[in-house]
Amino acid sequence: MFRLLSIALLFILVGCAPHFYEAKSLRVDAKNIQVVSSGELNFNCISSSEIPLIYVLKRALYTIEFSVSALQVGMKFTHPDASSYTFSSLDLKENDSFVTGLNEKYTHYVSTLEPRDITIGIIDKANEVGSELLSLSIVSCKAILIDAI
Repeated sequence: MFRLLSIALLFILVGCAPHFYEAKSLRVDAKNIQVVSSGELNFNCISSSEIPLIYVLKRALYTIEFSVSALQVGMKFTHPDASSYTFSSLDLKENDSFVTGLNEKYTHYVSTLEPRDITIGIIDKANEVGSELLSLSIVSCKAILIDAI
């Protein structure tokens, strides 16, 4: 409440034009997934908006790391013996870091504007060795950007 009152007082005193918007990002959920790193959804959010940014999914044969950037989730294999593994899913695209802004180490990504579930096949030398069901949900916050008049 104090933060909102401070923002309102700021508008009156300095003649600023507020622009309200909704910042969005994806949240990943899967069986036994672990959050490795968290951060702010957007520094302009009116209330606190800490979200998971990097996840790790460990299995006996492979380990997958996921990185969230806005409405995209990048993924890569991190297990030392997983160099021959590839992802298989109609929902995945190959990462082009110049287009997506995701780190080039993430070989594939998925993007969505709506919550949904996707299944990713794990392929090793033309054999499927596993599959993962990922639930992607949207998290958001109300944000404000202030421009001087």
